Amino acid sequence: MGFRYVAFEGDPVGAKRKVLQCRNLLRVQSTYVCMRARCNEHEIEVGMKAIDDDCKGKTFDWSVIDNITQSDEAGFHQIGYEDLRKKKPKYDEPLTLTDHLYELSWRTMYEREEADSDEWNYGHAMLGFWGGVVGIGLLNRIFTLVLSWLDRGSYGQNRPNRVMSKLRTWTRKHITTPGLFGYHCSHPLGYCTIPPRLQALTVFAYVTLNVVLSSVDYHAFHNNLSYELKSSQIYRYFADRCGFFSLVNMPILWIFAMRNDVLIWLTGWTYATYNRFHRWAARLATLEALLHGIFYTVSYLQSGKKKYNLESKRRFFWMGIISVSCMCLLCAFSVRPIRKRFYEFFLLCHIAFAALILVGVYYHLKIFLEEFIGYTWACVALWSVDRVCRVIRIASLNRIGHQSIAVYNPEAQTIKLDVPVRSWFRPKQGSYYFVYLMHGSKVWENHPFTLSSWTISSPSETTGAATRRPRPKNVNLSFIIRPQQGFTARLRDLVVMNSRNTKDQEAGATGGAVPIRRFQSPVRVLVEGPYGVPQTLRLDRYNSALLIIGGSGITVALGHLRSLLDVLETQMPIRLQRITLVWAVRDAAMFFEVFDDELGDFWRRQSSQTTSRLKLQIDLHISDPIAIMQYSASIAGDGPSSRSDPEKITCLTSTSTVPTSTPKGKRYAELPPHVNVIYKRPPIQNIIESEASLCSDKGHSLAIVACGPSRMVDDTRAAVVAEMHNGHDCITFFPEQM
Repeated sequence: MGFRYVAFEGDPVGAKRKVLQCRNLLRVQSTYVCMRARCNEHEIEVGMKAIDDDCKGKTFDWSVIDNITQSDEAGFHQIGYEDLRKKKPKYDEPLTLTDHLYELSWRTMYEREEADSDEWNYGHAMLGFWGGVVGIGLLNRIFTLVLSWLDRGSYGQNRPNRVMSKLRTWTRKHITTPGLFGYHCSHPLGYCTIPPRLQALTVFAYVTLNVVLSSVDYHAFHNNLSYELKSSQIYRYFADRCGFFSLVNMPILWIFAMRNDVLIWLTGWTYATYNRFHRWAARLATLEALLHGIFYTVSYLQSGKKKYNLESKRRFFWMGIISVSCMCLLCAFSVRPIRKRFYEFFLLCHIAFAALILVGVYYHLKIFLEEFIGYTWACVALWSVDRVCRVIRIASLNRIGHQSIAVYNPEAQTIKLDVPVRSWFRPKQGSYYFVYLMHGSKVWENHPFTLSSWTISSPSETTGAATRRPRPKNVNLSFIIRPQQGFTARLRDLVVMNSRNTKDQEAGATGGAVPIRRFQSPVRVLVEGPYGVPQTLRLDRYNSALLIIGGSGITVALGHLRSLLDVLETQMPIRLQRITLVWAVRDAAMFFEVFDDELGDFWRRQSSQTTSRLKLQIDLHISDPIAIMQYSASIAGDGPSSRSDPEKITCLTSTSTVPTSTPKGKRYAELPPHVNVIYKRPPIQNIIESEASLCSDKGHSLAIVACGPSRMVDDTRAAVVAEMHNGHDCITFFPEQM
């Protein structure tokens, strides 16, 4: 180490350190003589291997000192620490080190190796942390599946004395169901969303691990041969560790961003959960990369502006600046307002900046040869595997030559999209698919939609051996889409422009005859999926189910109802006895659109099952202020008191007085008795309190599913937690994503 800072005859001007260390005979002889004098045979063997690896075999072997005797060695010039700080002459003979300089050299190398070892071990602790988290999730999934399997034969009874039932109840009450603190969870707090408590604790532990491990075990000392100042040593070690932590976090954030993530299948956690982990891994990687650059810059400036100017001209330096800048911009363009309002812009920036980051990091690390490049290739491999899996899903699912049908109802502000596919697997509730619109110039854009219903028709059977082979089924996937902006708005405009303007007579389930203008058009779409973890929730394994739905979140409820039909068709008795659907909409048009098809079909088919005791209750809450005012005026004679008192208006809940003088009123009157139309927002706290009390009194289990606007989901979560603390341990809460 000490010979690195002296000059020998034959050193080429401007040569790299490894060239000077490996190719200059005088420096190599000095090193070997020092090793022979101060190391045992094992240490010499280890040292020679390290030199050979460092020089890649391009150096002198041990025989170059065979002709140097101990008497020759005694006559060599001996240099000390003070000589390194003087103006460096060029030596024309081998040198030896004083004991003091040797000790400083040894400690400098030892602390550097210890810092590198800590950097490597602590960096990979991040991988170990997430390995442990996924392992716990896997064990929990196995445990849940085993309990579900054991429950298969107990649909007619409950098992209150299950093993670990108290632990599961305590966990749901205090860890998995509540938000981190206060009210906010799905609903944003400013520009941020607060994850549920368990996810928040996981993220907090991850952030804490990064902070602690990047701050401990630094050992600086005076007269370090590489960095004379103790502060310079700390800056350099800290910068190196932050850079390595950022590099290790990159494959983590990449795998959490994959659609085709095997971790989702292993743990049963949703894509939204891993997406939260992805965002925090990205934030930490960006912060650590920024600190890496800042403290390296400070370290260079402490060595003088000449050193900084020299390093700043090298490719690795400005490639690092490009990478860090792209990471910062990517995080800035990923804040919630931009994601919500300018999603296409966010997506393009995400892809472009991610590619620039990988290229920049690759060339930033290329000076280290293969030591760190593998982490960037891991990111490329994960990205490539995900894209290949997407293509395979699209190719295997879509039927060539079959067009999809889109029907737009402007009154209900909904699009029903029916897509014919060929699938080897039966669709499941909770699945979602990415839809590509193959019209216009943005065919690469896609949007996820939850599957609302499906129909299956097997291909025609043939005789012979072919009948024994498993064959894909012809499946029609149905999606209910609420046009907003961007992708969904383009789909709506396309249907309106290309449609046959038809006036369908809404006879359907209610027998009405109200002309509704619909726009229907064939469209070319591709679907990619299915995604999600559809087996997480089985309503048939609970005694009661409460579905709290807002707007287009009805697709989640429809998926569960459609899956229940498959269970009922098996003629097996089920535990589920009652479903209460609380659906909040702005007006009734969307309800009638859905009721005439999916909901009405479920009611008719479920009623035909003689073995079923299942009861469906629908409470439709209409929250449009204009509709509430009109309703108030119609039943109160348009009196001033009914118009001027908001409390009276919002408390009008009777369906027996719905006016029948209008077409809508006739439709209300024709609704079956299990449907209540209520002109006010749903009182979620009261609804959950009533359902929880009823189930607790009967000793029944209750599944509560919430899907809708973020405030509604947070209201439901808060009410569920409150009832759990009131002693109603029968509740299990399942928040869903719209």
